[in-house]
Amino acid sequence: TCAGLGYNVLMELIHVTGNTYMISVGYADIGLYILPDSVSGHSSDAGADTVWQSDNPAKQAVLIDSGSDSSPELISLLKDNGLAVRAVLHTHLHIDHKASDELLYDEFGCRLFASVNELRHIKAMGYEDIHPRMEAMPDEGHFDPLSGKEITADPLSYPPGCFRIVPSPGHTTGHVCVITPDDVMHLGDAMMSISRLNYSRMPYHFDIDDAIESMKMIRDSEHAFYIASHAGIIPREAIRKEANANLEKERFLAQILLDAVREPVDLETAQLQFMKGAGIRKEKTLKLGWMHWSSRVRIESLLQRGLIEVRGNTIRATQLQK
Repeated sequence: TCAGLGYNVLMELIHVTGNTYMISVGYADIGLYILPDSVSGHSSDAGADTVWQSDNPAKQAVLIDSGSDSSPELISLLKDNGLAVRAVLHTHLHIDHKASDELLYDEFGCRLFASVNELRHIKAMGYEDIHPRMEAMPDEGHFDPLSGKEITADPLSYPPGCFRIVPSPGHTTGHVCVITPDDVMHLGDAMMSISRLNYSRMPYHFDIDDAIESMKMIRDSEHAFYIASHAGIIPREAIRKEANANLEKERFLAQILLDAVREPVDLETAQLQFMKGAGIRKEKTLKLGWMHWSSRVRIESLLQRGLIEVRGNTIRATQLQK
């Protein structure tokens, strides 16, 4: 079990389709793809100091994210199932998606990847808790994690272990979705499953307008299955309903915000009224920096759309909205 972030989860491999699996690790689910035997011995360009042994008899796997807990249980689960990790592809670099990076690297000598834009953003923000061996992968395109190279050849000649990277900014600037060779799209935090969305008062996004466009992209896509990082395997026939629920949540929050600024208020009051209107009433939660950011980006979005306006030191809904 994993209880590091207050979640008691029985860790197990859950089969999705083909060679694609999901593992629940604490608060977040991670994707796992078992490489076909024909590519598992593919040589790596990781460098002379890699601890990887190419004659390792275990089945070789690629993870998508590494979970919310630094989890020895994850290492045990992988080894008990005869699996060794060759690479981790991150949808983004929030702590609940990379917590086991160090353990995985120390155990398997695996390569760690995040998108170019995500790494650029992390550096600009001054974050320092990223594994020193983190490498860049493309923001978009086909990617071979064993060689660490983007694949630009004819699609018919793509290697069996080739993943597709799809930009899905919003939750973070460099957020990506990762599609396994079995056509399973790992959504990261681009959107939530309905089961989790029902408990989330105000989903966090760095840029709400980008997030909405990414949700629409996912809604209109067609893949065999989808994995939402927080509770859910979603089949193709359900993705439109799930994505629309996320979009409806944002429309609902926008209306709550407009109701909070019917009369002129200062920015801090607007944020507090907005968060309380969304059902966030605990004093601790109201003071969280990420919660204030999540409310602020929604205010800025409505400002840009002309639905609220600034008057001196106050903001209020425009006459059109009243």
